[in-house]
Amino acid sequence: MFSSSRIKPFVSIWFACAIGGLASFLLSLRVGLNSWSFPDAVNFIKQANAINSGFQYMEDNPGEMQFPFGLPTIIAIMFRIQGSESLITTKLILICFHLAALVCFVLIVRRLIENPKIQYLTILAFSFDPFLLSQAIDLQTEPITTFFILWWCYVYLSDIRETKRSYSTIILFYVSGMFEVITRPNSLIPFIGIGVLLFMKHRKSEVHLKSHLLGISIFLGGLLVFQAFLWKVFGGFLFLAANGGQNFVLACRNEFVPQYLGVASQYQNQEINAWYFHYLNDAISRAMSDQTMVSIPQLNKELFKFGLENCTNNLLETMSLLVLKVIGLWRPSTVFGAYGTTIFVLSILIWLPLSIAACIYLLGKTNNFRQQEFKYFSIVLWVLFTISLFPSATQIRHRIAFSEPFLWIMAGILLSNFLKRKKVKEVDAL
Repeated sequence: MFSSSRIKPFVSIWFACAIGGLASFLLSLRVGLNSWSFPDAVNFIKQANAINSGFQYMEDNPGEMQFPFGLPTIIAIMFRIQGSESLITTKLILICFHLAALVCFVLIVRRLIENPKIQYLTILAFSFDPFLLSQAIDLQTEPITTFFILWWCYVYLSDIRETKRSYSTIILFYVSGMFEVITRPNSLIPFIGIGVLLFMKHRKSEVHLKSHLLGISIFLGGLLVFQAFLWKVFGGFLFLAANGGQNFVLACRNEFVPQYLGVASQYQNQEINAWYFHYLNDAISRAMSDQTMVSIPQLNKELFKFGLENCTNNLLETMSLLVLKVIGLWRPSTVFGAYGTTIFVLSILIWLPLSIAACIYLLGKTNNFRQQEFKYFSIVLWVLFTISLFPSATQIRHRIAFSEPFLWIMAGILLSNFLKRKKVKEVDAL
């Protein structure tokens, strides 16, 4: 089974798809294809129904479209095709995104990990990772984000070739970036960073640069059209989504510190969540107190103003909170009181070893060019995603989509390189 020095692409891809697909599909059946547990799912469905009600309805009821349009649009299309509000096809599409992410993961693993046994183990780890599986079977944007980020990584690690396929891939890179940013606006900063990395890699190829310029034009043009759509629907300027102000007003609040540190008990966690809704409703009421009619853009502007006041009132505290946000995003455990003891222990068992492996890999040296490229990609991705999450109440679940696959790959690279060095020493000792 492991006689070849590298896994054949066909075998490895279909092996991973079969295992991962079966695991995610069976788990979806167990929890119910027409059910959800993610709190924002209700709002996604409400927004999808608003989209299907027509443009005039959206203009008349902008309050029903407070979330980014990516996933609600997919749900709306599926509702329209089915002629019902069943979530089965939408959930299957999200599972397909998970499977597509798995294919990209396999292709990356084949490029970076030399030992075939470690390749298989890394693929299996991704396929059965409980945190990746849980996001794949729920009604949330994370499977879409995971797929796009892994595909961007694959594109970046690919060899530079003067072929039509290579040129079209660059254009698709920017199209995918446009869709991902509309789906999850905080992806904008990381995508720009990754786009700069890819542009610099292709800077010596004139034909590739033309493809980049065309792709950038499509990306910017698409976002401008989308911004015009938002202006028409909401009657004013909103940057990519209507909930930016609601996120930013909570960005510099120290009430979240126990959650950032992961030490909040179940009672504390419930208290913080209750405070969150009370404070947000109070902030919205204050924003509307001086005016009888407040549009969504005006409300957004007022909430941004409140958030900025929170962040500038005590700069030392704000800087401390930023540090705690980084800890909250990258700590190797869930919040103790949020998901229960079992999930807390499971998160430590998985994330602590992976976090240690990631630190060793990122701080170490490598002579492998592709592994070095992967290191650059991961650093840019992680740093910029961390920064992009500062203007919100950062939660660790935001990290899983853009970090979990890379943690497994880094662990696989370390183990494969260790076994290679061990084998070389054994041969030299003979």
